[in-house]
Amino acid sequence: MLSDNFFRFWYRFVPVNMSAIGSGRIAKTYSRAVKQYLPDYMGLIFEKMCQDYLLYYSDSLPVELSEIGQ
Repeated sequence: MLSDNFFRFWYRFVPVNMSAIGSGRIAKTYSRAVKQYLPDYMGLIFEKMCQDYLLYYSDSLPVELSEIGQ
C-alpha cells in the first residue's frame, strides 16, 4: 500500500489519463477524470490523517483510545 499521498494521487489519476495529459488537454481531463472523484478520494485521505493524528497524540488525550474507525 502506498503511504505517500502524492504517489497515491499520481497512480490513481495520471496513468489512465496520460495520453490526454500529454496532448495538452489538461483542463478538460481534470474536469472529466479528476474533479468529480476528488471528494471521495480526499475523504479517505482526510480520514487517514485524522486517525494518524489521534494515534500520534493518544498519550496526551483526556480519554483512552481503544479503537479508531472511520
